[in-house]
Amino acid sequence: MKHSLKHMLPVALILGLAAASAVQAADPAAENGAAPAGGGAPAAAAPSPEETAWRGFVDAGVASFQQGKFSDAEKSFLSAQKEAEKFGPDDARLAATLNSLAELYRTQGKYAKAEPLYKRSLAIREKVVGKDSPDVSASLNNLGELYRAQGKYAKAEPLYKRSLSIREKGAGKDHPLTAASLNNLAELYRAQGRYALAEPLYKRSLAIREKQGKDDPSVGATLNNLADLYNTQGKYAKAEPLYKRALAIWEKVLGPDDADVATCLNNLGELYRAQKKFSKAEPLYKRSLAIREKVYGMNHPDVASSLNNMGALYADEGKYAKAEPLYKRSLAISEKLLGPSHSDVASSLNNLAALYSSEGKYNEAEPLYKRALAIWEKALGLNHPNVASAVNNLGNMYLKQGKYAEAEPLFKRVVAIDEKTLGAGHAETINALGELTELYGKQNKYAEADPIFVKIVAAKAKNGANTLAMASILSAQAGNLCKQDKYAEAQPVYQRALAIREKVQGPEAKDVATVLEGLSLTMVKQDKYAEAEPVSRRCLAIREKVLGANSATVGATLTQLAAICRKTDKAADADAFEARAREIAGKPAEAKPAETTASEKAPAAEEKGESKAEEKAEDKSDAMTAKPAADKTEAEKPEADKKGEDKAEADKPEVGEKAKDDSKSEMTGPESK
Repeated sequence: MKHSLKHMLPVALILGLAAASAVQAADPAAENGAAPAGGGAPAAAAPSPEETAWRGFVDAGVASFQQGKFSDAEKSFLSAQKEAEKFGPDDARLAATLNSLAELYRTQGKYAKAEPLYKRSLAIREKVVGKDSPDVSASLNNLGELYRAQGKYAKAEPLYKRSLSIREKGAGKDHPLTAASLNNLAELYRAQGRYALAEPLYKRSLAIREKQGKDDPSVGATLNNLADLYNTQGKYAKAEPLYKRALAIWEKVLGPDDADVATCLNNLGELYRAQKKFSKAEPLYKRSLAIREKVYGMNHPDVASSLNNMGALYADEGKYAKAEPLYKRSLAISEKLLGPSHSDVASSLNNLAALYSSEGKYNEAEPLYKRALAIWEKALGLNHPNVASAVNNLGNMYLKQGKYAEAEPLFKRVVAIDEKTLGAGHAETINALGELTELYGKQNKYAEADPIFVKIVAAKAKNGANTLAMASILSAQAGNLCKQDKYAEAQPVYQRALAIREKVQGPEAKDVATVLEGLSLTMVKQDKYAEAEPVSRRCLAIREKVLGANSATVGATLTQLAAICRKTDKAADADAFEARAREIAGKPAEAKPAETTASEKAPAAEEKGESKAEEKAEDKSDAMTAKPAADKTEAEKPEADKKGEDKAEADKPEVGEKAKDDSKSEMTGPESK
């Protein structure tokens, strides 16, 4: 996700300045009344020429950063570092400058250059002001942000927790800095899909901030983040009022043309796009873009983000001619400002490739996918979730072309990455396994799919055994068994799927009829005609009610039931069913709801309507989630990893390209203070 540059760390250098303290003027940790870090010039002393020079470079770096002029900002901060080195190796101003330069590199995705600077800044602060100082907690938080951006969650978590502990102990459990740390730890858990751990942290952060005033901008930030958590889970009814409340706060306090207002407008637009409410999303995207162009100019990373999101909207609507120039402009801006190897550039490349793939322009899509993958592998490592998304997208393109030999190793690699980084039970891992089963199904490798179905069912059982997504995968598993003539094994699987659908959807849902059809088939194949007959009769009754008496599907069901009745010596019934089937065949089919078949496709994503995993397999148009640098002071959060594709229908979800939207809701998430 993109982030509002006005909120990122170098800007935090000038927020809450205390003119009397040179350290406080440059150190984001020295805010909210925190005591200045030790080792700098005395607060009352007149600034020396060295300090004046250092201060000038810092101010120039901040100004360049705000304008998105990263090259100029780097030169200024490097000059500031050179001046700060003159203060001594353990000076707090040097620590602050190193931290700021590291932030700039992290923003640009130059993680290898940022890490040693963060570590050196942390070491100075631990030595000069103590391991439990506010400055140290800020450095710990920032280093945690770096690791989170790289998908190194195991390394990030203890840093976040230590930072939080220091703030709770030093500043207090109800201090704004504690609220910021709670928010950041929640962001980490959200990125990992550990939603149950994230929610209470967001809520606690919100409660602290509301004590500062219901209309405090930080309240809007936390509301936005909590809304994004719900949006990620597909809990749209809970997310929408939070986004709207955040928007109202920011419009009132910051004004209608503020960058944060643009962020919230974007997020609300993303919420509506996820629900396919395109007419409600479009004006929000347009207003967000207009604000950003007014605030930042025509060539800024946030403008690129808005262009990308509007492109994703049009792509979702199938308006490819309108989407393409937006994606191309977004790509051009990102390449110009961030360089050809930045994660945001990879996101834009992925989005444009996905657009071409949707149009069947595979020769144009393939090199773009490969370039995006190469950028992420170099910037983030071989096992980052974004890399998994890029690999998956390329695999799906080959799948569409019937290039199964090329697709298979890619899907296997996705599974391996997801299992390693996210865990076996994560929704993305389940999606990846589902896509692999579909690949095997297309190649008639049903036996190879069997153990994968077992893994999926076991993983989903841990997340909820009685969901529609579970019913869908069970039906797919049963269908796979039937294709191997393993009807005795398939029967109890269909029965389990039936029980779930009856409980969740009701006994007369059309999907219940689909499962009944599959179940009766397994019985027929085992010569259990007496058991199959009432199952088939019930299937017929549901379909007549839902689809209409003259539906072609009803006609087919009548033919199947007639064959069963002949096996149970009910010739009269069989004759009557066959006569009705012939009559229907001679009539035009009634316009009724579409019906699925018994052999349900293995869902790569979860089913719609049950938390994000079951709503749309976490993905957006075809845009990638670059997860660029998270921001420091309530900045728009890095693009979230959105893998998977909005799968088609409940029982027949289509395998799509992972992470299609490079910036779902732009968060005001992680805060490096």
